[in-house]
Amino acid sequence: MPGENQNKAFDFLKTFVGGIKNFIQKPIMPDNRVKDPISGEMVDPNYLKLLENRPDLRKRVTETGSIYGD
Repeated sequence: MPGENQNKAFDFLKTFVGGIKNFIQKPIMPDNRVKDPISGEMVDPNYLKLLENRPDLRKRVTETGSIYGD
């Protein structure tokens, strides 16, 4: 019957569009930031590790807002 084929095609289309919507709404890279205990900001875990291992960089970030030199 023609109506049955249309229902199958519509169900397939709904499933396909639903899958595309889910893919688009899901972030490509999850937010894995952690809270910096000193500044209270949310930062990348690798950046936090760098600041914890380098007190000179922590001081520079506190003073200038950047890890890079003048």
